[in-house]
Amino acid sequence: MLKPLDQPPAQLEWSADRLRDLDDVRVGRPQRARGGSLVVDGWTATTWLEGSHEPRWGEIIAVGDRLHRAWRQFAEPAFLAAAEDPWAVASRVAWDELPVAPYTRHEPVRVLADAREPLVARRQLIHSDLSGNVVFADPLPPAVLDFSPQWRPPEYASAIVVADALLWADADPSAVELLAHIPDARQFLIRALLFRAVVDVIARAERGAERPYGSEFERILRVVL
Repeated sequence: MLKPLDQPPAQLEWSADRLRDLDDVRVGRPQRARGGSLVVDGWTATTWLEGSHEPRWGEIIAVGDRLHRAWRQFAEPAFLAAAEDPWAVASRVAWDELPVAPYTRHEPVRVLADAREPLVARRQLIHSDLSGNVVFADPLPPAVLDFSPQWRPPEYASAIVVADALLWADADPSAVELLAHIPDARQFLIRALLFRAVVDVIARAERGAERPYGSEFERILRVVL
């Protein structure tokens, strides 16, 4: 699979050196050109993985769980601390590592930020964008695409899947029950929704659009809060 370079070269090198298929999960890995480079004329390549996206949210969460168990061995990659993209910024805001005030002109951001309570959980390397990046081709193992790293609790990655299902896939509100096995699930989900809301505020500001998420976010807030 060919695509323009859309991540720091250090992240690409890290992924090429460390990401491997698991017994029950296929992983898209960066591929090197004949000369050893991972980037050629601004383009990168990853292994092609057969499959298509399906809204199998519980299975997507389970794939993430298996992936994250295998990734417990990894130390925090140095490139994460230097990341300044909208997703890195929004994650820091969600976890109260950056001020939320610049984004509270959008009411859901303020409401979600006010609903946060102290949350202590073990952090590790996670894939923070599993929702649209797990594909299925039964009877092959599920495949994971487009590594989106963060150093956060793995429960947060599961909560982002549920947040995305509610926001973008019109999932039934009962999807929150997919997190029922997680202690403090509500707090993880609040942070996941706050993460997506801040990303949206940043992205729309860059495009000059005024209104971020609308009624769909307000509907979800009623379910969660």
